[in-house]
Amino acid sequence: MMSGSSKKDVEGRIKMFLDPTAGTLAHGRPIYCDEAKACGLNVEEIDVKSSLWKSLYELYVRTDRFVSKDAVKAVESRKEAFQVNL
Repeated sequence: MMSGSSKKDVEGRIKMFLDPTAGTLAHGRPIYCDEAKACGLNVEEIDVKSSLWKSLYELYVRTDRFVSKDAVKAVESRKEAFQVNL
């Protein structure tokens, strides 16, 4: 999304993601669609009544339960995944 931008420019645009004093003060702070768009990110809002939202929420709940009970960290991408167990 920000190809062609310098590292300094990208860091400046996404400061609210990196620095909790840049907007909200909580570690688990939500970043809403309008805030992400203001950073220059290509963001699509998903209707909470859609099947995609239902699937994403289920993934969130399952992952939250997993890292609350069985692991301290879980990271996944399209090609890789790893976890750090308790």
